Amino acid sequence: MNILNDFFRSLRLNPDIKSGQAVSAPQIQEPRSLFAGSKLHLPILIILCSVLFFWNIHVIPLTDGDSAFYAKIAKNIVETGDWITMHYGDASTIIDKPPLVMWLTAASFKLFGVNEFAVNFWHSLCALVTVLVTYKLAKEIFDSKTAFLSSLVLATSAQFFYQARSPLQDIPLTLFVLLSIYAYILFEKDLISDTSIYHLFLYPSQS
Repeated sequence: MNILNDFFRSLRLNPDIKSGQAVSAPQIQEPRSLFAGSKLHLPILIILCSVLFFWNIHVIPLTDGDSAFYAKIAKNIVETGDWITMHYGDASTIIDKPPLVMWLTAASFKLFGVNEFAVNFWHSLCALVTVLVTYKLAKEIFDSKTAFLSSLVLATSAQFFYQARSPLQDIPLTLFVLLSIYAYILFEKDLISDTSIYHLFLYPSQS
């Protein structure tokens, strides 16, 4: 009886509860987990990918033939100053490869000198951005928990880890395909707005 008296007395003292209105049970707050809040997701991914993709990249030798091939072209760009025509060896050897990777490597040579760190820097940075874009894309389609798990799966996959530390064309291609898909989704969601700027990112990513 004392318990019931205390309960009804609390109803009379609470001005927010009106007569005849159902009283809901108190909400029990569930313990927060790593996936509950999205504020820590991006910092965790950035720290993890920085360790995975940038640690000791200055001591990684160019064991892949394509990596050495692109590095040689980038070195020729720096030495000749010709950023338009890709050369391998002498000036008569013209390469018809997409120039973006060679341009980035040549710019890295300008900043850091001709060394292993400069060869791998932009590629590792593209891998990190690829993981972050994967998170943003999955969050836009699903939710933050799915986005975080998707990014973790990608960053810790053996093939992606190898490609992220090997300066080839695969990671930049993957990044710009993801950027084009992400920009298209944002563009579709913003069609009712006259000030949409997402198409400015969509078309360059596709090209």
